[in-house]
Amino acid sequence: MCISVGDQEETDIIPAKLLGMKTIFIGEKKSNISDYTIRDIFELEEFVKDKK
Repeated sequence: MCISVGDQEETDIIPAKLLGMKTIFIGEKKSNISDYTIRDIFELEEFVKDKK
């Protein structure tokens, strides 16, 4: 599985979703477009481990 991670919906999340990828948005507010949202890049490793 391929996951796209980014902090900009227009350039990181939307193109990846159009390609059928799972997405993780990094930001303070929840994204309505991405599959998941985390607040900080430092949460990414733990998030991915939890989703296995």
